[in-house]
Amino acid sequence: MVFLFLFFSCGESELREKAIQLFDENASILSLQEQNNSSVTRSSDGLQFTKREDQKKISQTVGLTPKGKVSFEGDLKDGKPHGNWTTFFPDGRPRWKGVKKEGVSHGPFTMWYSNGKRKIEGNYEEGKKHGLSTMWHLNGVKWKEQSHDNGNPSGTWRTWDSRGELVESIDHRSTVEK
Repeated sequence: MVFLFLFFSCGESELREKAIQLFDENASILSLQEQNNSSVTRSSDGLQFTKREDQKKISQTVGLTPKGKVSFEGDLKDGKPHGNWTTFFPDGRPRWKGVKKEGVSHGPFTMWYSNGKRKIEGNYEEGKKHGLSTMWHLNGVKWKEQSHDNGNPSGTWRTWDSRGELVESIDHRSTVEK
C-alpha cells in the first residue's frame, strides 16, 4: 500500500521535473508525430506540459510561468481540470489548493497569502461556495466567517478587526428563504 502511494506521488513530481527540464533546455515544441509517440506533450505557447494516460481519461498537467517557475499543477479529465489542483506563487509556495470537478471548483479549498500564512478555507459545490468559509487577516487573526448555501449567503456572517475584536455580525437567514 505504501509503495502505491510513493509510485503515484513520484508520477506527479516526475512530470514537474520533466516540464522544468524541457523548459530549461528550451526544447522546441514537438512535432505532431513526436507528440503522439511521447507520453508528455507541450502546449503551443510552450508553458503547459501534459502527461496522458492511455488507459485512463485522466491526465496530469503542469503549467509554468514565462520564467520557468511552476504556476499550477493538477489533473485533467477530457481536457478540463478534474481532481486535485494547486496554483503557486512565483517563489513556489502554494497560492490555492483544492478540488476541481469537470472544470469547476468542487470540494474543500485553501488559499494562502504570499508569505505562506493561511488566507481562506472553505468549500465549493458544483462551482458555488457551500458551507462555512473562514478568512484570516495577514497577521493570522480571524477576519471573517461566512456561510453559503449553493452560492447564496446563509447563516450569520461575522467580521473581526485585525486585533480579533468582533466588529460586525449580519444574519442572512431571511435572505435565503423564498
